[in-house]
Amino acid sequence: MAARILSILGPVYTGSTMLSGLLHGLPGVMSIGEIHHYYTGQFGCSLCGPSKKCPVLSLLSTKKLGDGKRLYEQLAEVGSELGFDIVTNSDKSIDTVMSHVPAGVADGIIMFKSPEAYIASFIRHGQATSEGRDILESIPKWFQYIRAWSRSHMRRVAYVEYEQLAGQPEETFTRLCAALDLPKPALPLVFPPEKPWHNVAGNTDAYYGVSHGPRSIYLDDRWKTELPRELQAHIATFEPVQRLLAELRRLAV
Repeated sequence: MAARILSILGPVYTGSTMLSGLLHGLPGVMSIGEIHHYYTGQFGCSLCGPSKKCPVLSLLSTKKLGDGKRLYEQLAEVGSELGFDIVTNSDKSIDTVMSHVPAGVADGIIMFKSPEAYIASFIRHGQATSEGRDILESIPKWFQYIRAWSRSHMRRVAYVEYEQLAGQPEETFTRLCAALDLPKPALPLVFPPEKPWHNVAGNTDAYYGVSHGPRSIYLDDRWKTELPRELQAHIATFEPVQRLLAELRRLAV
């Protein structure tokens, strides 16, 4: 029997790498990361390097696309062959997931974060102007599309706010696991996970503040000092985003 598929959805820089790692720490769960990057050849395994040296990706490479099988169906087969009951991916791209996951067979997690933190991430990575207004105005459109598609395509959908997950990780993650019938997490949580994590791509900001000593989950709130006060004030009064944020928080676990 093929493993169950769980897809992390939402825009980039919303904390999906951290969530993927926490999910990987659950018994019987394998998180593979942004698997579409493996097929484009952009990234190998973050643990092993080249995919041919990776026990997970090398197994996946033996399975060919076609014959009625989609990428995630093959991923589910690999997870099962390796002894996992659930395989999670953090592709986030709706177009990618829609092309490879049959409707009604997978569960989804929609990640979101405060607009201030989101815009600061884009500016930090050189993908937005220092004003950030173009990103701010796009946020409601992105989430409208993601939510509408997930309601019609995914079997079940849970919402998770980054600030809640990073600020109160044990309580928030336990509620998420219960909502999606996932194994009960062992507490305290650790990030990165202790078991080998063959992850493809992901945002290195997820590791910000993680020391080489005891593992910890760190709330990244650098936006408080990085964003100009004028921009922070504009975001706080930008009604379309604030209305969306209130709705997402109402739905969050």
